[in-house]
Amino acid sequence: MFVRRLNLDLHPMPGHSKPGQFVELLAPAKINLFLEILGKRSDGFHDLDMVMTSVGLYDTLTFTESEDQEIRLTCKWESTDCMNWQQEKIPSNQENLVYRAALALRDHARLLGKPTSGVEITLLKRIPTRAGL
Repeated sequence: MFVRRLNLDLHPMPGHSKPGQFVELLAPAKINLFLEILGKRSDGFHDLDMVMTSVGLYDTLTFTESEDQEIRLTCKWESTDCMNWQQEKIPSNQENLVYRAALALRDHARLLGKPTSGVEITLLKRIPTRAGL
């Protein structure tokens, strides 16, 4: 991930974060140069050994702090004339890894006794799904 834009108070007083702060990240596509599946884990994912490199195609994730405790994810495809693959619907609930990662991060912070706030996440997709990228 690469940070693209920030609108954050980097030194807020404890408990005084400002709603509306955001961070925008670029999540690059990658090509596997080598991939070996080592086994299936109990969570349904696989342990992998791989060598990969990023390419010039990326998705954009924008995280904006909200005043409530909710995690909301909005997913959309970027529309361009060069995108000729079938754009499938992107889930915006616990089926989506972005949502699950935000939920896990919030739950972990709460376990550590850290204050949490809600977040609005926007996922702008450019990388085709199930394309091995």
